[in-house]
Amino acid sequence: MNNEILLIDKPAGMSSFGVVARVRRKLSEQAGFVMVKGKDGAERQKRKKVKVGHTGTLDPFATGLLIILTGKETKRANEFLKLDKEYIATIRLGAISTTGDIEGEIRPFMSNEEQSYATISSEDRSSRQPAVAGVARPAFSVVTCESSSDERSRMTGFCVRNRHPSSPATIPQPVDKSSSLSTGCGMVAGEDDGWVVQKDSVHNWSPALADVKEVVQSFVGEIEQTVPAYSAVKINGQRAYKLAREGKEVEMPRRKVRIYEIEILHYEWPELEIRCKVSSGTYIRTLGEDIGKALGVGGYLTALRRTQVGKYRVEDAMTLEGFLAD
Repeated sequence: MNNEILLIDKPAGMSSFGVVARVRRKLSEQAGFVMVKGKDGAERQKRKKVKVGHTGTLDPFATGLLIILTGKETKRANEFLKLDKEYIATIRLGAISTTGDIEGEIRPFMSNEEQSYATISSEDRSSRQPAVAGVARPAFSVVTCESSSDERSRMTGFCVRNRHPSSPATIPQPVDKSSSLSTGCGMVAGEDDGWVVQKDSVHNWSPALADVKEVVQSFVGEIEQTVPAYSAVKINGQRAYKLAREGKEVEMPRRKVRIYEIEILHYEWPELEIRCKVSSGTYIRTLGEDIGKALGVGGYLTALRRTQVGKYRVEDAMTLEGFLAD
């Protein structure tokens, strides 16, 4: 199988490099041995070297089409890297992940207004929040409240500048660790400055399907993405994911990509499954996060499957297990 294009259906839980390593080992075994002379002049057997490489990384949790090039075909790697791709992704709405997928730390979603509010002083905070039933409440927050015709609040579910969503909502709120007075809206208020996200808060407000469709379709066309911190992109000569694992914060580059089409395959809160055709260089994790942000609820990927690269489809691929068994 030297000098060939191999289509492998990558299993979950394995890196792309891990797949390449197993394919290389298999091909090396098939290639046999050559006799080489050592420094002492003695001849020894050595396995024939086989060139093997892939044409686009899939995250360990992801599955689907991984194109493997062998021998002379490895010279065409850049040609394959530039091909358009198709994916099926499942986005879990209502929370975020530090990595944008299930492999990261899952955290409650907070809007920019809520994050800003959580950082201001108690004096400044008290001057900005109206009283509700005798309890101080952030001016920028999501609470259980009455209906409103405000379109942005209806779509995102946020009480922006005290404008309310059309349906009751309870989502993660800043809470005061020193108080046990519950507002009934996912928030506990007090005078202590140590406001944190309430771990047992759950985002119960679900966007309507019509709003989800509208937001999803707004991403079709040329968009700009921020490269994920947990990615193989090099920053000052080092892989971004290595810097992220070391806790180092770096400014990630932004790049323009094109989303040719997005189709909603299934939506039942909090799961949103989409099929998307995208240009080379598109990060589906970032797309999932951005869709969640645009809906005002946050989101991260729980599943990702690459179904097509250029003219090559996953239906024509063999499983890694099947390839190794031949």
